[in-house]
Amino acid sequence: MPRFLVVDDSSVDRTLAGGALGQIDNAEVHFAHDGISALEQVALLNLDLVVTDIHMPRLDGLQLVQELTRKYPWLPVIVMTAQGSEDLVIQALELAAAGYVPKRRLIQELATTAERILSNADNDRQYSRVGQRLKHQKATFILENDVTLLVSLSKQLREVVHTIWQCDSLPILRIGMALEEALINACYHGNLELDSKLRDDDEEKYQQLQRQRVHQRPYSQRRITVSYECTKQFFRCVIRDEGAGFNPERLPDPFSSESLERPSGRGLTLIRAFTDEVSFNDHGNEITLLVRRPSATIAVTDHEQSAFPIDFGEKAFSV
Repeated sequence: MPRFLVVDDSSVDRTLAGGALGQIDNAEVHFAHDGISALEQVALLNLDLVVTDIHMPRLDGLQLVQELTRKYPWLPVIVMTAQGSEDLVIQALELAAAGYVPKRRLIQELATTAERILSNADNDRQYSRVGQRLKHQKATFILENDVTLLVSLSKQLREVVHTIWQCDSLPILRIGMALEEALINACYHGNLELDSKLRDDDEEKYQQLQRQRVHQRPYSQRRITVSYECTKQFFRCVIRDEGAGFNPERLPDPFSSESLERPSGRGLTLIRAFTDEVSFNDHGNEITLLVRRPSATIAVTDHEQSAFPIDFGEKAFSV
């Protein structure tokens, strides 16, 4: 039974967020009117997730995220945002918030976002005794345009990182979220060539076109190649699709108010917030994610970079 805490000084928004989370099976929702009250309840309740507003009296949302990260590093936090608070959203993500949802889309997206984060967090708590002895791993996968398969891969890679790093679960959770977003982007916007603007204008039509192109040539024949390496110091993943690509220089600022509010703009925002380095190839059909282990003090050296060439057929990319 998942236990949630909703923190907001507005009774209307608390009720709205609580109702959205109540859609999740067997959910138990608790409420707090500010950050001080929230910390008191977190100490008493065995919570799975905290959902908090940013602007609150006594202890605001940013201060709450900071305190929760310090005292309860395994407890994920979702930030609720209102228009005009975009800069604070970025600060919350940098402080280790696991995600955010605009208040105007609480009903549509809060439950789904919470379930994704809970699913990732549950997997991160599971280890095998043999897996804990793993120190270094790298591999390459070639996958169809199957979102279920892509999400499963993101969970598998997250578990590899968690096993090798043996650190707090929150950084691993954020890696999983970034991977999931990047893989789904490679499928939807890369191989299936779905326009983000269509999703902004008509979500139902966007989903209908997605289901159609999964079985329609040439989209259905395209594959996603995923290569990764994980050591004690870093995790690096290269994701390449077979779509038409795009000009990376034309990408909008992922931290702009427009990107933060758009349903289709938040993937890149989370990817950039949850990783240390993000880069694209010139063709725009390949993304490289790099995350350094939080406690690692050893930099990724030139030798380490050249030790992991990824050959996609045209040329080797040293990542």
